Order: sequence, then structure tokens, then C-alpha cells
Amino acid sequence: MNHSTPFGNLRVENDVTPKRRKAVLKALQWCRTLSQDSAWQFLYSEGEGSLIQLINNQKVELFPLKAAHLDLGMQTSFSNNHLPINLNDQNACVRSNRFTYPRPLHCDMIASMILLLGTENFDPTEVPISLYAILTPEQLENVPPRPVFPMLDMDGNLIEERPLQMGDQEAREFIEQQPNEHWLRHAKRLLSYQHPATLRWILFEFINAPEALYMEVRWAIEQLYSHPELFADFEQYLEHHNPSVRCWAVENINIDDSNRVLEHLLPMRYDENMKVVHQVLSRLRELSLSSNVIIEHISPLLGFKEQRNAAIVHLGQMDIPYGLKFDLLGEFLSSPNPDTAVATVRALRNSGDEEIEKALISSLNTDQESVVKCLLQSIEHFGAWFETYVKSYIGQRRLHQSLLIALQKTSGFSRTPYIFELLQEPTTSSMIIRGIATLSRIGDDSSLRAIGQYLLTHKSRYVRRNAAEYFGETGLVAALPYLELAQEDQSHGVRQSALRSIVQINAANKIPW
Repeated sequence: MNHSTPFGNLRVENDVTPKRRKAVLKALQWCRTLSQDSAWQFLYSEGEGSLIQLINNQKVELFPLKAAHLDLGMQTSFSNNHLPINLNDQNACVRSNRFTYPRPLHCDMIASMILLLGTENFDPTEVPISLYAILTPEQLENVPPRPVFPMLDMDGNLIEERPLQMGDQEAREFIEQQPNEHWLRHAKRLLSYQHPATLRWILFEFINAPEALYMEVRWAIEQLYSHPELFADFEQYLEHHNPSVRCWAVENINIDDSNRVLEHLLPMRYDENMKVVHQVLSRLRELSLSSNVIIEHISPLLGFKEQRNAAIVHLGQMDIPYGLKFDLLGEFLSSPNPDTAVATVRALRNSGDEEIEKALISSLNTDQESVVKCLLQSIEHFGAWFETYVKSYIGQRRLHQSLLIALQKTSGFSRTPYIFELLQEPTTSSMIIRGIATLSRIGDDSSLRAIGQYLLTHKSRYVRRNAAEYFGETGLVAALPYLELAQEDQSHGVRQSALRSIVQINAANKIPW
């Protein structure tokens, strides 16, 4: 279900409860309200609105819509435990406190950041550590030092964690004098603005060491991404043996001349590591080149088995006519490689093009389960012809969730018996709730009876409560008898949900309370 929000369209999947959906939508509206008449500027780009401002010449950008995606269980370019905030176009690594319970919504935490930094006179002591770059030296002086808790090593010796209070060269000499197993501990004490040369040196000491520990390499890579300002010549790292370093170099290479950038990037399209290939193609799409030129650079990869899937993904993401996409990618719908076929389906779906829809429907005649799953979720509408497929898919448990999604987009035959059969034991509560959500959108007598059966008889109060809430979503008077019976439920939560749904239906139908 698509919802229009102040920051763009938000697609909500069926397994999201009405309560959470309402909370997220309300939080997005709250974000927009707080940002008005504040220092934040609204920026709309690529179908998504963000909030942006310069604070002491540092660019801060908040992404409320991505916060909503995280709250709804969807993947974004930000980790689930991070807030979607960029500092100078890089992930600011602002993390929520993992000890806070219950966990607030990402949208609510973004709203707090909007409020905190909404005026020039914000409190510097409340600014997250990873955003300290926005503070002036005077503001930093007013920030109290972080409490230092003593840590002991395996032998009971005190581990020093405070920043090194010495010059850059002295810091390197100090670390070189320590045992190798202590280098990481002391490397974490380096400050990027006070020890830039030492930090550059030790990062690649870890990355290039033939027997480096995983934790050392991982920390070093994280620091590369956190402190790109330490480096000027990224070109020398484009052929580094570590693929994460190559990705980092591709992301940060900064040459004004597009032709010179292409000289470096085009050979890397054929990199053996797919993360690098994806990063190269993403960077190509960011260059000031016409769509036709970008297609010319990406389409040759379709002829190579190793890079083909990456090329399909990026061509699918480009804003070009779907007819052209189909001409480029249509042949791969029947690929024997399921990953290639799935990538092609995702590239061509939601086209609104009749020819493409027919091609997707024809692709259902495959025995590749992952491809069938993707097609069930991607085809825009299913008619009476789909009943034969439903009967064949009913016995395949791994297709049940995708089949529910497809049945929601189906017409031409009665869907309720098939949905009810999908939800028979053994199955999970979350699967039942997805089915209830689908039944509530059908809204005929048989679907209401099915929801009523779950509301009044299911052993899980979680299922019964969701059944009551989805009854309210229907707005149908025919649901009231079931909700009134649910007032006798032993669970207070179920009774409360039923009562709210009764009020909701009465209001929708202007029935006096």
C-alpha cells in the first residue's frame, strides 16, 4: 500500500501492523511540522525529500523517509542501528543508544535531531559525538569530557583509552615501540586532526599486513570511510588488493574532468569482486553524462557472466523508457541462472507497459522457485487465469508469503478459500497476520467470516489483536458483530483493539455512538 507523505511516497508491506504504520506516518508528519520555520531547508531529489542545512560550514542532511523505511523493516543504505544522517555527504554514523528500551522509532529520533539543530542556538552538549565536526572550537570547549571507565587486559593491567596527548610523529614512534598485539588498542587513541600522518600510516599497516587480524582490518576499513579527508590521491588505491579499499577509492575519487575519471573507472567494470563492480557502476551513473552514454558503458557487461547481474541491476535503476529497458534486458527473463532472472524481473517491474507485463506473466512457467517468488510479488495484476497457478503453488510452503501478496492483486475468482488454506497449521503468527491483512482488503462476506474466526477463536492474542485492528481498517459495518463479541475476550489488549475498531467503523459510517 502506497502512502503519500511530506517526504515522498512510502510503500508499506502487508505484514506491517496498522498501529506501527500509523505511528510512522504520524512521525513523518511531525518531522515536516518541526522543520517548518526552522534552520532546515527542504530538498527534493530523486523522489525523496530530505532536510539540509550548513552548520559552521559543515553540511548536515537528514532523511526522514529512509528512517521510515528502517522502522518498517525495509533495507536502506543505512544500518538498522544508525540514524539516516549524512555529514558532508557521508554517513555520519549517528547511532541510537542500544540500552534504551523500548526502542524509539527512527522517525522519532530524526524528529529529535530536527528539533535539536533547528536553531542557531542549539545546545552543543546534546550533539552526538559523530557530529562534533559541526561544532566550533568554542563550543567544543564547553562540551564536558566523556567519562572514562578503567578497562583491564587479560593480565589485570590497566588499558589506557584516552586520546594520545602528543604530536603526530611522537604518536607513531610511541606505537612502533609497543607490542604488535597492542597496536589496535593504541590506534584507537589517535585523533584524525592531531595525528593525521600516523593514522594514515597505521591504517594501511593493518590492511596490508599478511597476517592481520580480522578486527584490525575491519577497524581500519571503517576509519577509511569515516575519514576520507585524510587522503588526497585516491587514484593510487584503485588497484589495491583489498576490494573494500578499491570500493572506498572509487567512491571518493575526486577529479573534475569526467574523461579522466572514466579512464580510471571503465577498466574496473570487469573487477573480479562484485562489490567493486557495483560501486564503479554507481559512480558512473553519478557523472555528468547522458543516459545514452552511461548505457553504452554499462551494456557491454551484459555479455559477461560474472558482471551481468550487476549491469542488469544498474540499468534497471536508470530513469530511461521501459521499452528501452525491455529491449536491453528482456532476453534474460528466461535465463537458466535464477539470480539473473530475478534481477531482470526487478529491473522491469512496475513499468505499466502491457508488453512487459505479458512477458513477466509468461515467465511464471518456470520451475525456479526464487524466480516465481519474485514474479508473484512483481506482476501488477492477476486475472481469472491465475487460479490454475494458485492451485499448483498451494502445496509449496516457501511460496506462501509471495502467493498472499499476489492474491491481494487478483480478481476474477474467489480468493478467500485459497487464503484460508494457506493459513492452516503449521504456520507462523506473522504469516497469519499477513493473510488477515489480505482478507481485510478483499472485504466480502467470506473474508470477514474468516477474519472473525481468527478474532474469536485463535489461541494467540497477538493474532486476535491484529484481527481486531484489521477489522477496523475495513470500515465495514458487517465487521461490528465480530468486534462486539471480542469485547468478551480475556485479553485487555484485544478488547481495547476491538473497541478502537468499533469507534473507527462507527465514525466512518456516521453511526451514532
